[in-house]
Amino acid sequence: VILSCIDSRSPAEAIFDLGLGDVLSVRVAGNIITEEVIGSIEFAAIVAGAKLVAVVGHTRCGAIESSVTNYCCPDQSLVPECVHARGILREVAKVVDEDDCRGVAASTIEAQQEIIDSVARRNVVRVVRKLLEGSEALTSQVQEERLGVVGMMYDVVSGEVHVIDETRHGV
Repeated sequence: VILSCIDSRSPAEAIFDLGLGDVLSVRVAGNIITEEVIGSIEFAAIVAGAKLVAVVGHTRCGAIESSVTNYCCPDQSLVPECVHARGILREVAKVVDEDDCRGVAASTIEAQQEIIDSVARRNVVRVVRKLLEGSEALTSQVQEERLGVVGMMYDVVSGEVHVIDETRHGV
């Protein structure tokens, strides 16, 4: 199962060199966890038999950038008319801090992108934690070594995917 963001624009099958249909994909802006996302992943792991859940964030993420902008500079919101996206922005903002805001305000475009990518990585770590906290069924599968859960970051420029070590559960 791959939980990925809607704007990575790369099919999980291509990133992981798999055939069509080899991956159960869940896509949501910012990789956020909702009851529906947890339910989809539970279904994929428990009913469909998936053995690995990968939460895959990516660099240059528009949802993360929008969330940082909305949190740090609310008067410059990138999505003011997207009222239903506000919940997504609030969820991602839980990993944004004042140092990020100072950095974004005082940095070059390149340095700002590094901050956005750092927030994306922290978001993946939080999402993995929230997924396991939100699902006793998945946690049980991990404890019984029937399921692995891991967070990853996909670099949209280089095409490389890196495992985030502190997110390895049962892997």
